Amino acid sequence: MMDARPPTGVSARGTEPFGLFTFRAPEGLLSRKWRGLQSDIIKEQKVLERCRADASDCPSYAAQFLRLINAVKSKSGRAQLEEANRGVNASIRFVTDYAQYGEADRWSAPLATFATAKGDCEDYAFAKYVALRAAGFPSDDLRVVMGRDRTIRQDHAVLAARLDGRWLILDSQRSELIEDSRVPDLTPVFAIDHRGVLLLAANYE
Repeated sequence: MMDARPPTGVSARGTEPFGLFTFRAPEGLLSRKWRGLQSDIIKEQKVLERCRADASDCPSYAAQFLRLINAVKSKSGRAQLEEANRGVNASIRFVTDYAQYGEADRWSAPLATFATAKGDCEDYAFAKYVALRAAGFPSDDLRVVMGRDRTIRQDHAVLAARLDGRWLILDSQRSELIEDSRVPDLTPVFAIDHRGVLLLAANYE
């Protein structure tokens, strides 16, 4: 994570998704929402732990998400990412937060999303993020990327996963993985991971 101008001589292409660099984002609404979501995720982990201990006392939606985690865990490499992408995409029907909750933007933890089987692009991305982390995928190689889809002129969120030095994009709108270099219509703005909320930007040089 970078807090100042990159040193002179640094490559113009960064190592973050879309060849960008990360900078610490100012404290604000997104940071507060991420902390709230992290708290919800921790609470949901306790539900999953109870499900593992006693399958007979497990809500159906939690059992479904646990099956997804186990399916992802059984794979490796690209197949692991494909399992997470397809599994979440097949489990959730796209519905805007306004239609579902009467709010402009609500971030839901995976079990809450699976309980309704509805969500928007951020809910898909967060569910994939949590499933992959639970399956043992390195946290340093996962970013929820939020930006602007210039084609439809709307905000959009995806999950970026680094595999063999390349960033692959897990998108609610695609069943297949795609490299970040092949996603020309998304203008990335924020990256969210275990470090917090980060700004994505090109090298000043």
